[in-house]
Amino acid sequence: MKHLKRIVISLGILLLTGTMLWMGARYYVFHRIEKEITDRLKSLSSSGVDVTYASLTTDSWSRSLRLQGLLATVQAKDSLCPNTLRIADMEIRGIPWLSLLLGKDLFLGEVILKEPHLLLHSNFSLSDVMPPTQHSQRAFVIGEITITAGSFVLMDSMACQPLVNTSVDVSLQQLTSRPTANDSTKWSVATGRASSIVVAFPSKFYSLTVKQVVYERKDETLRLDSLYLVPSVDRLTFARNTKRQSDQLICSLPRLEALGFRVDLFTRPMISAHHVSTQFDLQVFRDKRFPRYTRKATVLPIPFLEHLPFTFQLDSVEVLPSRISYEELPANGRPAGKIFFSNLQAFLQDVSTTSTRDASMQVSSRFMNTGDLRARFVFPHGNKPSTIDGSLAHFSLKELNSMLEAAGHVKIHSGTMNELKFHVDYTDVESTGEVVLNYNNLKVESLREDLQKSTRKFLSLLINIFVKSDKDLTRNRDTRTGKIHHQRNSQKGVFHYWWKSILSGVKENF
Repeated sequence: MKHLKRIVISLGILLLTGTMLWMGARYYVFHRIEKEITDRLKSLSSSGVDVTYASLTTDSWSRSLRLQGLLATVQAKDSLCPNTLRIADMEIRGIPWLSLLLGKDLFLGEVILKEPHLLLHSNFSLSDVMPPTQHSQRAFVIGEITITAGSFVLMDSMACQPLVNTSVDVSLQQLTSRPTANDSTKWSVATGRASSIVVAFPSKFYSLTVKQVVYERKDETLRLDSLYLVPSVDRLTFARNTKRQSDQLICSLPRLEALGFRVDLFTRPMISAHHVSTQFDLQVFRDKRFPRYTRKATVLPIPFLEHLPFTFQLDSVEVLPSRISYEELPANGRPAGKIFFSNLQAFLQDVSTTSTRDASMQVSSRFMNTGDLRARFVFPHGNKPSTIDGSLAHFSLKELNSMLEAAGHVKIHSGTMNELKFHVDYTDVESTGEVVLNYNNLKVESLREDLQKSTRKFLSLLINIFVKSDKDLTRNRDTRTGKIHHQRNSQKGVFHYWWKSILSGVKENF
């Protein structure tokens, strides 16, 4: 009996000792965590970072850490306005104290950031305040990160004015950092969700909102819901503030889905997807009463891709029924002219920075709600010219009056474009090709207000003499063919290049 009693007492002492050691080690780890964080925050002052906070507490029982009222300030280069980071409340839950004690991989349960606000200047570099660190040899996993009411401001370093102002809520699951064989770090996330996204561009007079963006690594899908890009000022204010001719855009994108989506922005910058589908409504307005401006030369699609600082690969892109409209207010202040493309559908293939296969695009649309527009684009790599083959059929020419009256001082009373066929070969310098017309019953009137009525009638008569009322299949094809030859204006975009090329063939035909 005495022997059994000794055994029980010994086990009790061992259990009590073990419990005390367990509790002591746990308390020691969290005490060291709190002390190390405190010391590191203080040491940042030697790097020019001023850090203050309201409270820092750890709880060994709940395995949590809480930091409240954090404010970090770094003076910006060549600016009177500092870089700042504010976090109202940060909580870390599920801290693996035993892994920390034994030097094992770290698996944090949850990180919660409430109202973080980051303000950075455009010339800020993290290396200015943080010394280079060696890559960790341990894996690091956070089960969930939640950011509520987060905001980010990018400032102009010289003027101390905001360039970009962003607010967002973020949720990430299974954020993982693992060391690789080449002494770097690989980052990944199982699921990412950003919602209530609002981005303002004060100097550009635009604001962007997105309801939600969701990424699923397991399914390799990226889904975007409800994107809207709108000007923050009216048309006249926009033109006055930009002080030059500039396209004002209104764009809505109800949905975008990318399947087979992969992204790596850390070890080897790369974005790829097997198939992307989207839909949009784009409205463009230009006020030509303001002067033009000189800008940098624009780049055509393939050279643009080839100069991207990361690998980019889209196997296919599908544009579901969409709409594009362009409205222009002429320099003389006449009523604005407008053209639009409805039921616009497109299919792109092999849009890539690395593929040796030529990229291509098939497009179909209703032009001004009457014409059937179809085109095929080929974008080869190397020095070969790009090509466009297309047609516009069953189009009432009177639909062009809103643009012709505003910009060309002419009006079409009647006319049907049975078919307009075009082929264009273009390089970075010039385009060549041909346009073949097939139309009937074209009648045109001059609207020149600087001429007397009788003179306008005479001018209208001359126009209708030189512009044949019929160029249909009863006429020889050569008489219906116009040669395309257009020198590219490198300050204009690719859409302007395409349109001017086809227009040169139409003009030569007439």
